[in-house]
Amino acid sequence: MTLLKKSKTSMPAIVAVALMALTIVGFSYAHWSDTLSLEGTVTTGKLCAEFEKGMESQKDPFGPFNDWTCDEGFGNIHQLTKNIGYTNITYETENHDNCPNIFKVDMVNVYPSYYEHIGFWVKNCGTIPWVLTKVTFNPGSVVITTPEYVTLDLNGDGKADIEIKWGDNFGIQTDPGKDFEISFQIHVLEPIPQDSVLSFTAAIEVINWNEYPLPP
Repeated sequence: MTLLKKSKTSMPAIVAVALMALTIVGFSYAHWSDTLSLEGTVTTGKLCAEFEKGMESQKDPFGPFNDWTCDEGFGNIHQLTKNIGYTNITYETENHDNCPNIFKVDMVNVYPSYYEHIGFWVKNCGTIPWVLTKVTFNPGSVVITTPEYVTLDLNGDGKADIEIKWGDNFGIQTDPGKDFEISFQIHVLEPIPQDSVLSFTAAIEVINWNEYPLPP
């Protein structure tokens, strides 16, 4: 009779096999824990506002148009039967994009109680929405951030020459490619020299829509 011998596996062989298995598992774990990196380019938006030339409107441009008048505080607005003064509107630029962002008004041959109403359009020429937050008048660097009355000394004699009533245009969100209308009234005060030419500028300032209202 042939006797079958039981095979014996030595302890060192078992340990070697176990270490090999752990090595394989460890390799797989390291392989699946690699870091995944994403690369891309982030660009910022462009904030831009410009006056739209040719879209302005006014009561008394140059030409065969009778003058308008009103009382102080913009009461009793009505047209006269004479044509003496007129108002001229132009635009100026003080930004790197060469966009017109300053509104210039020249009032020629005007006199006390002369009245003008001006409307114009501002376009969002950038890529992000904005709101109108400030208007600066010069000379004098007079700033408004809400619709209100202001007076300006235009000839430097220490006396107010005109009063302005600005419309309620602040805080209006304007999306890229869109525009909105702004209007204001002008009343010439007295005394001013006869046949006066009164000039001033109005520069608007806009901010990113999500930064309005401004922090205190």
